[in-house]
Amino acid sequence: MTALLVDSAARRTISILLLVFGGLLTVARLVVELVWFIGSEREAGESLGIDALLAILSIAIVAILVGLVLLAVAPRMGKNFTSEGVTSWVTTYAVTTVTLLFVGVVTPFYVLRATPQDVVTVIVSNALGIGVFAITAALSGFLYYALSVGRSRRARVVHVVVALHILAIWGCSLKSDDSLFVKVLVVLLFVSGSILIASSIKRQRWLVALPTPTKVRLISGTFFGAIAAFAVFSTLAFSSNSSTTQSVALFVPSSDIVPATLNLFGSVALLRLLGAVIAALPNSGVVLRRSNEVESIMQLNRLVMETRNHDQLFSTVTRLAADVCNAHGSWVELYGPSGILTIKGEYLVRADFVQVLHTDHGFRALALDNDQPFVIQSVDDARGRRNAIAGINSVIFVPVIDEGQRVGTLVVFSTVEFGLDGDDVRLLTAFGDQIRMFLEQHRLQTANAANERLQQEFRVARSIQMSLLPPRPLRNDRVDVYSVMIPAHEVGGDYYDYVHFPNGNTGIVIADVSGKGIPAALYMATLKGAVLTAMRVAEGPADLLRRLNTTLYKNMRPGIYITMSCVEFREPSATVRLARAGHVPTLVVHGQTVSSYRPNGLAIGLADASVFDATLEEIDIPIHTGDVVVLTTDGVAERRNAQMLELGLDSVVEILASTNVSTAEDVVRTLLTTLHDHGASTAPHDDLTIVAIRCSVSHNLDATAFRNVPSSLTTIP
Repeated sequence: MTALLVDSAARRTISILLLVFGGLLTVARLVVELVWFIGSEREAGESLGIDALLAILSIAIVAILVGLVLLAVAPRMGKNFTSEGVTSWVTTYAVTTVTLLFVGVVTPFYVLRATPQDVVTVIVSNALGIGVFAITAALSGFLYYALSVGRSRRARVVHVVVALHILAIWGCSLKSDDSLFVKVLVVLLFVSGSILIASSIKRQRWLVALPTPTKVRLISGTFFGAIAAFAVFSTLAFSSNSSTTQSVALFVPSSDIVPATLNLFGSVALLRLLGAVIAALPNSGVVLRRSNEVESIMQLNRLVMETRNHDQLFSTVTRLAADVCNAHGSWVELYGPSGILTIKGEYLVRADFVQVLHTDHGFRALALDNDQPFVIQSVDDARGRRNAIAGINSVIFVPVIDEGQRVGTLVVFSTVEFGLDGDDVRLLTAFGDQIRMFLEQHRLQTANAANERLQQEFRVARSIQMSLLPPRPLRNDRVDVYSVMIPAHEVGGDYYDYVHFPNGNTGIVIADVSGKGIPAALYMATLKGAVLTAMRVAEGPADLLRRLNTTLYKNMRPGIYITMSCVEFREPSATVRLARAGHVPTLVVHGQTVSSYRPNGLAIGLADASVFDATLEEIDIPIHTGDVVVLTTDGVAERRNAQMLELGLDSVVEILASTNVSTAEDVVRTLLTTLHDHGASTAPHDDLTIVAIRCSVSHNLDATAFRNVPSSLTTIP
């Protein structure tokens, strides 16, 4: 049941159902009264069945009203009041109550022997009866809520005692005798119940933090609400012949004392809240200032952490400093080398006015002689003569010290003598600390910005670069693959990886993007994604390169291109299929013979599909046991020595032909040794990548050799 009351959707649905059902019951009650009293000209009491039916309908309608109030109050139980909620509620209650009482006064009303005499009276009596019970139910909900705020076990006891008071008063009203004892007892019950409610409503601490305009609105709302509730009580308790009282008695016989009592208790609760608001009214100024101080400091903290804009920070500091002190202006002075003065964030004052102030040696001495925050409540008294610069009569100076040196001053002034005090100094000291923190942070950021940007660029690029490459070498009983990529700087633009074609064959791609550094690495990341997509549908190396060019051609900046080679190990033939997009020739080592293969092809990104596809060539290369396929980037053949002479592709071929190697790693390390010896005294000017693939068994090299290939394309970081 509790979960049902808390669920907003369920409450909305139940409320609609109750409203519909209540409307039907109201119509049914009207029809019964019109037919019985007006149509048949019968009187109340002639038929026990009709009287019982009307009573049942009335009680059902009242129960629905109570249910609607319960649905409205349930989600708020245990929570504090809010000014908006209370003001809105009491205003609605007061307006509705006054409207009902007014209708009861001005509307013709004819009742004889508890029987309505015409159609208007039937309609009005039902409207007034339902209206009184509706506002009473709403007021009861407020009363129940007020007694429950911040309490649990005690609240239940108070609820029971208040309910017993109401039942006792109702019981006394049912007695036929009008003895003095009964009257005194009822009065005592009224008084004791009112005292219980007034003493049980918890102190409303939330009122203290409200600003004065909100408290004024709350005072007017609770005052009129209390007056309206008391008016309902007075009407029902002391004006038995009024149309409102008779309507309640017609609606639920012998029940008019219940809504009267509840409205009295509600009036007491509203008066208790009214007194609490009035008691909290003198604190509004202090609370508002403290609230503004805290809010200002928090705003400055956020600004110091988030902004690097000097002007924005200083403008905010001076504006907030003047506002929280009720000052008439402020500015920040910054002292540069040789005492150069810079004015920042001037608020309600001109920078040239401040410059003129500093030409007055007396004022300058006041501003700079003390390294602690201080206030001059009367500038004239402090200087012993009339102020030479009109307008500033009290002023606060807050020095800004950074690394033991005074780097600036926050100045806040008032045009009124004694307009600033020591409490303002305490607050503005925190503002000065925020300025110091910002200046220190800005100095450190400036000192570290270039290095941090460079390091961050290296970290990002290195992460991208490493994610493009297979995580480890591949070596099994059928194939031996070893590779290395050495960037010329912290990051490189070379790339290699394994690819898996839809036909089941596996291949290797190697690529080199034009340029170096971060842009090259980012294009390699783009290439990686393109390869991942294209290899799933490509029919072979040439088709893969064509698809990559189509994808990347219009997405690369002018002047940027990618050279690339792709080899496919074909099954069941012992061949390697090769396609080359402007890349370095592919070398195949067979014993002491080295063959160089250079099929036609343009670099990716240089031409559109029509030119690129027409130029691209694909060839098949026979592979034998022990052959080594060597893929490199141009950083290998173009490695320079101290005389700026390149190693050259012919030298690479000679080295491979004259070296007896047994593993792919031997091939790579032999080339690395040669490159080191050739350019030992010079730093590499380009990235270099070497991939060696050696068939190590007497079987054809097929896709099963790469069954567990550690491809970065299949394990994307």
